Amino acid sequence: MSDSSTVIEANNIRHAYTPGRYALNGLTFSVQQGEVFGLLGRNGAGKSTLIKVMTTLLRPSEGSLRILGLDPLREGRRIRSRIGVVQQGESFDFTSVEGNLDIYGVLWGLPADERVRRRNDLIARFGLEDLRRRRSFDLSGGQKRRVQVAREFIHDMEILFLDEPTVGLDVIMRRTLLDSI
Repeated sequence: MSDSSTVIEANNIRHAYTPGRYALNGLTFSVQQGEVFGLLGRNGAGKSTLIKVMTTLLRPSEGSLRILGLDPLREGRRIRSRIGVVQQGESFDFTSVEGNLDIYGVLWGLPADERVRRRNDLIARFGLEDLRRRRSFDLSGGQKRRVQVAREFIHDMEILFLDEPTVGLDVIMRRTLLDSI
């Protein structure tokens, strides 16, 4: 990394889904610790592709990338243990709001008492008290989105990647989300 406060450093990142057709074409940027960094662009511009590259779900076709000083091509597992990712449309529809948060707590290896404490804090913080026992399948799009974002706060991450984080959220929940970041 060029600086100890640089958490993301991208140099000439390119990604092609098919030869010669680039979803990402020569992106260079850096993000500093504590900085909120956003991507704006039309549908199909490559925003989700870039998030997938930065979170090690896709390999860049060209260029170099460092996340928390680590090389995603060689140290993907270490990177994934230190980040949170909220993708578009993902949820465990078969379980309750509490269950969704508990699943993530178990996946992150939290002890039961800590998992319950964090789960209850997040339910209150994201205004999910009245929904805690409802299955995600029965929630509105905005309610599901709140659960998806809350899940990522169950563990101690250093970087949070959000793909269209405020889709389906009302003005109050948008403010809650932005304040949480």
